[in-house]
Amino acid sequence: MSRRFDVFIASPNDVQEERRHTRDAIGALSDKLQSLYDVTLSSVHWKQFAPVASKSANEPFQAQILTRLDPCRIFIGILYRRYGTAIPQMGGVSGTEREFRFALEHRRRMKILTYFREQGDEVATDPDTVEQLHKVNLFKKKIEKKGLPYAAYKQPEDFQKLILLDLMEVVVSMLTDAPRRQAMRKFFCFDRDHGKGEPSVLIGYPAIHKHLGDSARPDYDWQKRLLPNVIYEDFKTIQKLESALVTIGVRNYSSVTTDHPMLTTASPGNRIWLCVPRNTPAQRRLKSFGDRVRFRFEGDDSQSRTIVWKRTDGSKVEIRSPLATYLTQRPAGTGQWRPEFGHVHGRDFAVIARFRSSEGETEYFDYFVAGIRGLGTWGGGWYIDRCPELVAKLVDTQCAADDETGDVQAVLQVEFADYRIQSVRDVSDEDQGYFDRELEAAGSHVASNPVKPGV
Repeated sequence: MSRRFDVFIASPNDVQEERRHTRDAIGALSDKLQSLYDVTLSSVHWKQFAPVASKSANEPFQAQILTRLDPCRIFIGILYRRYGTAIPQMGGVSGTEREFRFALEHRRRMKILTYFREQGDEVATDPDTVEQLHKVNLFKKKIEKKGLPYAAYKQPEDFQKLILLDLMEVVVSMLTDAPRRQAMRKFFCFDRDHGKGEPSVLIGYPAIHKHLGDSARPDYDWQKRLLPNVIYEDFKTIQKLESALVTIGVRNYSSVTTDHPMLTTASPGNRIWLCVPRNTPAQRRLKSFGDRVRFRFEGDDSQSRTIVWKRTDGSKVEIRSPLATYLTQRPAGTGQWRPEFGHVHGRDFAVIARFRSSEGETEYFDYFVAGIRGLGTWGGGWYIDRCPELVAKLVDTQCAADDETGDVQAVLQVEFADYRIQSVRDVSDEDQGYFDRELEAAGSHVASNPVKPGV
């Protein structure tokens, strides 16, 4: 079945030639792309929309335009001397600027092309023209501050050449992302949820007050916030997982705390569980899979916590994290994090896993991303987002050729230095001796390389 990329054209009324050139370029490329890649392009512009009345007299027609813009994969914005008419219900900005803002809010899944025709040497005297030119120039400065590049051109004929080549480059870049998306979709099987019109995913994470313990009182009252504070490593994990979901086209996901009723009272559905040792609903869900699970976390706190992992040959290994040793490298008398700690070389271990469930004719999946410490959890999300081809290889190795939706489980080793994750690799097949040596090597490294204030 042919794929279609919708292309939204945003522009005021003084660039009608450019709009025509854009539609011509879309049509010409669509014919070629369909024969080469089985992909078509379709132009979307507000003048194509039927004049359907809004549900409310207070709802501007622009709201309907944004609804049509939402599924588009490419956004093309063109401006010359007109900024457009300010819409009071949209904060006094023009429809074109509101469309730009929407595209910028979704730039992770929407390619944006921006063009300004040069205004020339003609001096404007009409008050309306002067005001429009001023607003166009202010808008140009706004998007520059937001890091949005644009191309300038002199005449519509120049634009005609630009748009054809630029649009071709954008589509090719989108197609080259296809192997990454395909690899991710081997692991994330949300499109197999036949009970819903679109995929639905919840990411469940424990808030920071759960980490501190129910009796602990943080310095702030988290109940006065929209969401309770989240541990930095968990936040980075959520970022990576959301990036992966956007890549494969999942749009109605939500990241919620373990207190959220949707995780426990809602009907079964796709779940991604973070930080199993601190996540009580995740522990209950993991236990429901019984002997299918090859791992468990033991230990009452992060200092003593271990992963007990069953290897493919049936033997078990106990994995401890060297990170507890690294994190004790604080100058005497200080319990707070200091900038120099970001340069410490750290190591942790984590598990990523997938299990399939079903209810009636509906399939759904539970995913687990959990480290011994927070670094491991972050590394699990990093691995899924940055190394999808390796995650897809896990699926190929652990699942039957005629059914790629089976259980997938792996132990990962995470390396951290200079404020970021340096590497993550699969160590599922390593024996007990390997993990013991890693722990011993970490202790020797800390003893010979203590962290000093100001380093």
